[in-house]
Amino acid sequence: MNKIAIATVLTVACGAFAWDEYTPVAAKKLEIDAMYTYKSITGYYDADGKKQDYLDETGSSLSPASNTPSLQLKYGVIDGLDVELVGYYVINNKDAGDKSGFDRTSIDVKYVHPTLGIGGFIGADLPFGSKDIVQGGANPNTTLHFALKYDKVFGPVAFDSWAAYFLNLENKDKSKFGDALDIYLKPQYNVTDKIGPYLGLDYTNTFKSKTLGTENDDAGYLFTIKPGINYVISDMFSVEATVPVTLLGKNNAASWAIYAGFYTVLPL
Repeated sequence: MNKIAIATVLTVACGAFAWDEYTPVAAKKLEIDAMYTYKSITGYYDADGKKQDYLDETGSSLSPASNTPSLQLKYGVIDGLDVELVGYYVINNKDAGDKSGFDRTSIDVKYVHPTLGIGGFIGADLPFGSKDIVQGGANPNTTLHFALKYDKVFGPVAFDSWAAYFLNLENKDKSKFGDALDIYLKPQYNVTDKIGPYLGLDYTNTFKSKTLGTENDDAGYLFTIKPGINYVISDMFSVEATVPVTLLGKNNAASWAIYAGFYTVLPL
C-alpha cells in the first residue's frame, strides 16, 4: 500500500479515539477537553482477515504513525442535553506521508435522559481541513453521525455504550468512503470515588466504498480493546489514559494507540 493510502487510513481512524462516549455536561456548564492521541499502524488485515505488514517498493517494512492533539468544547444546554465541538490537528511521520494539518471538525448534539440513561447523538464531520489530511483530499466529504446511547451507573460500576452509524456522503468527484456501524461497550469499575479503571470493547463494521461512482470490494471490520483509567482530580478537573489495540480485522489497518485527555468543567 502506498504512503498516500496509509496516511488516509491513519487520519480516517485517528479521530475515533477522541470520541466522547460520556454523558452530556450539566446545564449551563462548559467543559474543555485537551486530548492527545499517538497512533501506530502495525500492518493491515487483508480480505481473508490475515494480518500483513506494510512494505515499501524495496520490500522493507514501513512504520506509519501519527500524533494528534485535539480540543473539544461541550456546553450544557439543559440537563441531559449538550452541544459538542471538536477539532483535530494531525502530524504524520515519514512512513505515513510526512504531512501535517487540520482534520475535519466534528459537531454533535447529544442527549441522555438523566434518570433512565437512554439517549443518543446526531452530528457531522464537516468537509473542511488540510487537503493532505482529510478524507477525500482536495475534495473532502461530509460524514453524518447517528447513534443510540445507554449510560448508567450501578453502584461502583459505570456503564457507557453506543450503537452508532457513520454515513459518508459523496464528495465532488462522486467518490464515497464506506459507511461504518460502530458498537461500543465500556464498563468501568470505580475503585474509589476518584479512580476508575475500565475496559472498552469496540466493534466496527465498514461497508463498501465507491470510486468515481463504482463500488469497491473493500467491506471489512475491526475489533479493538481499549483498556484505560479515569482519575478525578476535583469537581472541576479530571484526566484519562487509554491504550487501544486492534485484535481482529478485515480490509482495515491493524494498530495500537495511546490516548490521554485532560478535562476541565467551568460554570457559566
